[in-house]
Amino acid sequence: MRIFEALLSKFKRGGLVRLFFKAILFSLSSLLISVAPSYEADDYTLGNGLDVGDFNISGYTSVALELPFGSRKVLSLDDLSLFVSGHVNQWVNPFLETELSGLPLLQTHDNTKGSRGRAVLERLYNDFNITDSLTFRTGKMLSPVGDWNLVHAAPLVATTTRPIATFYGYSDYATGLSALYSSEQFLLPDIQLYWQPGDELASRPQDISPRHYHDVSGAHLNWPLGLNEKIGVSVQHAKIIETNENQTLGGFNVKYKISPVTIESEFTFTTIDNPIAKDIHSSE
Repeated sequence: MRIFEALLSKFKRGGLVRLFFKAILFSLSSLLISVAPSYEADDYTLGNGLDVGDFNISGYTSVALELPFGSRKVLSLDDLSLFVSGHVNQWVNPFLETELSGLPLLQTHDNTKGSRGRAVLERLYNDFNITDSLTFRTGKMLSPVGDWNLVHAAPLVATTTRPIATFYGYSDYATGLSALYSSEQFLLPDIQLYWQPGDELASRPQDISPRHYHDVSGAHLNWPLGLNEKIGVSVQHAKIIETNENQTLGGFNVKYKISPVTIESEFTFTTIDNPIAKDIHSSE
């Protein structure tokens, strides 16, 4: 019993989580190396990635030009992303996304210290396909809050900046377990439940994400209305590491097309509970 409690405590602190996903990453790299000689150049199709055995390697890049008046002008590599996905069998379906962002390519010189770029682990997980409708996922994944956070890659969205409702208001990632259910009934929603029992794996630095979360849990319900049209509802509960506050979020998202206009919107509502402030108030 004590051994189990010690392992659980270490798991919550992230030690076993990091070790587990380092093992996944090593295994994924070994598989890619072993099957790499088997592919031919003709297997590549622009836009579909490169098939290497049971794996597919793809990615995208975007650049940004900043021309502020009276300040440093910068042409930077806004995002260089690599995707590696595998479909080996029912139980082995890994996915990796890593990116390099904010790397200056050309810039005017001034006294301002420029960025050197950052390497970020966006996703690293494995899917266990229980049935055609039910999947269990373990690893680091994007939190299914609204719609934007799941499809925020530059080539997939119509705007260059994130909606204000998706900035810093919730945990963008969850490292842990998730269950995904895809409904075959038109009136029933697709459902994703997720749970992060400790800290995030390879969290972003403070200058990118001023808030970090642990003990994250939540759910997202999505009603498809067409090929790309949908209505969704989200809830998430988490603890903010920097302030030790408990945060609960509710959200609503919609995407609907009235030819030739597409209406897309997200709304979030957040409540924050500060246990320290409560203790001070009760002691007075």
